[in-house]
Amino acid sequence: MIFRQLILLFAFLAFICSLSAQDNDTLIIYPNPFTDTAHFEIKNLEQDTITLRVFNRWGETIQSFYVNTVLSGNVKDTLVANSLEQGTYFVEYRVNSGEKNRLITKTQTTTIEDLYSNDEVLSIFPNPTQDELSIQAKEPIHSVELMDLVGKKLLFRDGMRGNTVKMELYNFIPGTYVVRVYLWNSKISKRIILH
Repeated sequence: MIFRQLILLFAFLAFICSLSAQDNDTLIIYPNPFTDTAHFEIKNLEQDTITLRVFNRWGETIQSFYVNTVLSGNVKDTLVANSLEQGTYFVEYRVNSGEKNRLITKTQTTTIEDLYSNDEVLSIFPNPTQDELSIQAKEPIHSVELMDLVGKKLLFRDGMRGNTVKMELYNFIPGTYVVRVYLWNSKISKRIILH
């Protein structure tokens, strides 16, 4: 009985290995999530017919890299996504008659340029602060968000109409944060320190 089970186990393992040997091409997408560019790398192609396309959530083609193209070896390509909005995108990847689809996500991060913006247009005080922050702008404030230095959104307030906003920061641990203020015609980010 045990001998029979071992034979069945070895037969099953041999079957799995034969499947993976037939499917030795690999699609690697990095980084994922991405900010401005996503890199595609396809390895171990052997005169395979491939299709690689990126679609938005409405099914519209964003970019076609290869459509029924015969390729061999390793292939690299890059999706330049500066103009794409933040969100999830669908990658269609076909090799011969098989299909392996992936999801990729574009995220937004804070850039160094964002941190050094017009002091005449916006003031955030006191900085450093312990518990409360005041924001004053020369034009109406639409929304405000607080992020950590990685760009993760921690607090978001919108629907504002005035030029002044107060933010209570009692629940946050001491550290350095980024405050992004959306004015009606622009956005400005500044670094704050919480003691």
